[in-house]
Amino acid sequence: TSSLFKMEMVRGLWLNTSVPVANQPALRRNLVTVTFPGFLSSRARVAKYTGPDAVTILDHARNHPDITNTASLPPIFSTTVKNAPRLMHGVLPLPDLDELDYNNISWYSPVTWYSFSRIRLKRVITSADCLPYSTNIPALNNLGGYLDQAAALEIIKVGIAALDAPPSHTTNKKLVLFGYSRGATTFLQTSLKLEKQYADRVSMVVLEAPFDTIDGVINDSSMFPGVSRMLLNRVGNPSPADAYNMPEETHLTCPLVFITSEVDKRVPKKTTMRAIEEVRRRYPTLPVEHLELQLSLIHI
Repeated sequence: TSSLFKMEMVRGLWLNTSVPVANQPALRRNLVTVTFPGFLSSRARVAKYTGPDAVTILDHARNHPDITNTASLPPIFSTTVKNAPRLMHGVLPLPDLDELDYNNISWYSPVTWYSFSRIRLKRVITSADCLPYSTNIPALNNLGGYLDQAAALEIIKVGIAALDAPPSHTTNKKLVLFGYSRGATTFLQTSLKLEKQYADRVSMVVLEAPFDTIDGVINDSSMFPGVSRMLLNRVGNPSPADAYNMPEETHLTCPLVFITSEVDKRVPKKTTMRAIEEVRRRYPTLPVEHLELQLSLIHI
């Protein structure tokens, strides 16, 4: 699975969605993918990697306490990206994190206007056909810390439940975790800390632009780190530094695929490289691959 994914990554168009994909990879129906979004982002962002397959966002779990029963969560929108390559397969419909509110948009909040501009940019760059506006709830922005890791564990359980759903005995289903930026950091930490009963069910973890620590990414990307930390505390609820400590041992045995870009200034390549080096140092037997984006434009 890892080598096939790598070949598709090399020929993928990524953000160059103005060019049709000549040889679209066939849909792998045995793959189940669960996602974790970046800061102030929707899970719908992964649509730029799913080709003609729409990514469906369900109603927020806070309105439906049992997130593991996704059949009870009504859909609120679906997104596709014109000419996107199919690099992710079988992305499960999931609710966005509670920090995004699509129903009670507050136009008085500066965070809303920042989110508004990001969504407009994503619509233009990726040609997403449905990416609605939302209000962000700052107190729920955890940035890969303990709250995010707890939410990620629940999402992984949803993916495992999908593996066990009929007809699991005939399709040889495999679970893929995909995270981007803050979501990549979250899945990195969560997957390494999984209990064996869950770690054994994960077949691959794909991590695009993860950071090692909050301080690390701020120091590497900001001209004024002190100001960035102040703003982050205003629009987020970060966990203590020990939330980003990797465990001494891990039950995870599947490949970890790290994705970086030389042009990414939000999470610079060197920030992700520190995480890669730490994983390789702590877990020398764990398969680790590092892929470099060739056509990525900006961190969105």
